[in-house]
Parts: sequence; C-alpha cells; structure tokens
Amino acid sequence: RQLLLVQARAAQSVQPDVAADLYAQVLADDPDNAEALTYRGWSLALDARGLTDADAVGAQLREALTLLDRATEVDPVYPDPHCFLAIVLFNTLGLAEDARPHVDTCLEFGPPADVRGLVEGLRDEIDNALAG
Repeated sequence: RQLLLVQARAAQSVQPDVAADLYAQVLADDPDNAEALTYRGWSLALDARGLTDADAVGAQLREALTLLDRATEVDPVYPDPHCFLAIVLFNTLGLAEDARPHVDTCLEFGPPADVRGLVEGLRDEIDNALAG
C-alpha cells in the first residue's frame, strides 16, 4: 500500500489519470484510506480538465466530489479534502457559496504551507464573488 501511495504521489501532477488508478488500487484494499480517497478525487478532478466529452467530464467530476466528500467523513480534521473541495466547487463549478465553508475548514485544520497561501487567495476570490 505504501509503495502505491508513493508512486501515485509521484504521478499526481504529471499524469493524474495514472495517479487516480494507483489510488484506486489502494482503495480496493483499504476503502477508508483518507489519503487515497482525497487524492483519487483530486486526481480525477485534475484529469477532467483534459477531457473533451462533456458527459465524461461530468461523470468524473461527480466521482471526484463523492470521493472528496467521503474523505471528509472518514477523517473530518484532514484539511486536504476540504481544500480540494473548495477549489473544485469554486474554480470548476462556480459554486462560491458551497465552496466557502470548505475554505474555512481547510484553513482551520492547518494545511501545508504551500496549500495555505493558495487557499487564502481562493478565499479572497470567493468572498469577492459572494459580495459581487
């Protein structure tokens, strides 16, 4: 399982489809693995950006959101799925109201420093969208 997670992390930014498949292998053995749920969901959301078929994009984004939601249930204090939910809900789906609570939860539970700056900027964008 650890080797699959390491391989998936390495593939994440370059080949999100490959990373998603590796995380799926982890989930086959450990369906409540919060990291695999989170990062398979994020990988699917990233990969959806490269798809051209609207039905495939929709299906992949639905699965991504389901996995990210499940990760928040499995480990409610794990910041990463909340951060990714905020990003997908706002940047991909334009759902500022739905994204805002996830930004707050993400920041509350202390995401990594590189993610914190990104999410703080996203919070400002969401607030501007909600105000406008």
